[in-house]
Amino acid sequence: MKPILELAEVGKNFATQQGSLAILEAVSCTVNKGEKVAIIGPSGSGKSTLLSLIGLLDEPTKGSISIDGVRTDSLSQTEQAAFRNSQIGFIFQSFELIAPFTVEENIAAPIEISTEKVPEEELMQLIGKLGLSERRNARPQTLSGGEKQRVAIGRALMNKPALILADEPTGSLDRTTGEKVLSMLIDAVDEVGSTLLIITHDESIAGLMDRVFELKDKTLHERT
Repeated sequence: MKPILELAEVGKNFATQQGSLAILEAVSCTVNKGEKVAIIGPSGSGKSTLLSLIGLLDEPTKGSISIDGVRTDSLSQTEQAAFRNSQIGFIFQSFELIAPFTVEENIAAPIEISTEKVPEEELMQLIGKLGLSERRNARPQTLSGGEKQRVAIGRALMNKPALILADEPTGSLDRTTGEKVLSMLIDAVDEVGSTLLIITHDESIAGLMDRVFELKDKTLHERT
């Protein structure tokens, strides 16, 4: 199988008044194309920091990250931004939708950013699969939590990225809605052939993934 994500001895330090604080140390793993992987760990263990590094929202202090064979530290900031938009989809617990935009405009945003023409037929198909056809002209403030997260899933998938990064995607939803949204996310990721990396504290969600890593003692340990 083809590796889609490779972390090699990745570390992240933050400067504090007391000196340098290591959040992550010697994190190494390989995730293959099409896999669904969970990262679990206690609050404050560095899960969101790790996701930020993989998503090119921050840079590691040491080590290297490769996505689809590209060493991300070899890219300029402009190249990283373009790479992030085309190859990585994000789903956040807090949805992070663009308030003035409609459902349709939020989902199409990654294509608009790349200045390419929005494939209308694909967009409508995706909106339909997410059960949002009747809400496509609605604005985020009028949506339920489940609808907001379905919009976020659509936006993450619109570019058919190599990698989907989801940070506690059901954390703001009640259990029933969360289960429906998670099922929709898994089906959608399978359909576009992306790889899913999900941060969660929920063992039932982790149990649905192909592989589970635990972040403890500042590094990753795969469960077998």
